Formats: sequence, C-alpha cells, structure tokens
Amino acid sequence: EEFDLQQFTKLQTNKPKVEDLKWCGHLEEYDTTYDSTTSKNSKMLKRCENKMFYNVTTTDDPIIETYATEEAGNVYATDAILAHL
Repeated sequence: EEFDLQQFTKLQTNKPKVEDLKWCGHLEEYDTTYDSTTSKNSKMLKRCENKMFYNVTTTDDPIIETYATEEAGNVYATDAILAHL
C-alpha cells in the first residue's frame, strides 16, 4: 500500500509530557570548524587523554537498573543508544 506524503504533513498529534529523571556527565562544546573540513582545508584531531570513557550497556547501567526496579519510567537509554537513533 502506498501513502501520499502530503497526507502525513497534515497530521498532528499532541506531544506527550516528558521528564528527565537524571542527567549524568556533561558535554564539551562542539568545535564547528570540523563542519567545514575538506581535503584542501584539513584540521588535525586532538587526542582526549584526560577523558574517561565508560562503555556500559543499557542492561549493565546501575542507574538505569535502579530506575527500572522502581518503575520510575518506561523508556531507558544510554548515550550510545540515543546516538544510534
């Protein structure tokens, strides 16, 4: 079955009310000069030697496990999962 794209643009829905349960960590400011990098206009990447990287899956995350047992929400995700979406 085919759908006309114009039919979808007319559809509207109410946004659900969402709440962040906890923010962990922080993000550094993004360097926008990387957006304009080309083969003629190169820019060296910097090493992140003073950063700690933790690769924890959603099922192994202790904070998400706590919220899941308390049923404090119904959707849980780590930064890696959100990056894939």
